[in-house]
Amino acid sequence: MDKLNFLSEPITKESLNTIDIDGERYIINYMEELKFGEFVDVQTVLDADRGNFPAILSIICRKEGEIYNDEYIAKLQPKRMEMFAKQPVTKVYPIINFFLNLSMLSLNNIQSFSENLKDQTSHILTALENSQRSGTGLKRFMNSPMKKLKKLRKQLNNI
Repeated sequence: MDKLNFLSEPITKESLNTIDIDGERYIINYMEELKFGEFVDVQTVLDADRGNFPAILSIICRKEGEIYNDEYIAKLQPKRMEMFAKQPVTKVYPIINFFLNLSMLSLNNIQSFSENLKDQTSHILTALENSQRSGTGLKRFMNSPMKKLKKLRKQLNNI
């Protein structure tokens, strides 16, 4: 029952890339890409256990100016992992919401990009078909490219 006490507390709906714990501010720097070591370590944690949020937060959520290097990994990361594991869900929820919002934006961008790419490709195929019909090329030389265009059109329609 002690573990379920957070259900009675209201959860904030805001999305933040920072968290304040014991008077210290921890930040997720989303303006710069992850360094190679950070990416590899987060991927390793995700491959081992997708629900190990304390380990993920200990890698990407650090004090301003802290560098993720071997010294941080050896000395500070285990303490941070323990600190994040002890935090209640209500305190960490704004950071989780931050990642959920980024995920939704990413999916929307990918879908929008795919639709634009499909429209542009369809336009190019239509222009090529129209140029063949208008007699721009010799008919005997256009048979093979037209067959390829028809295959491309079918593949495009299957996307």
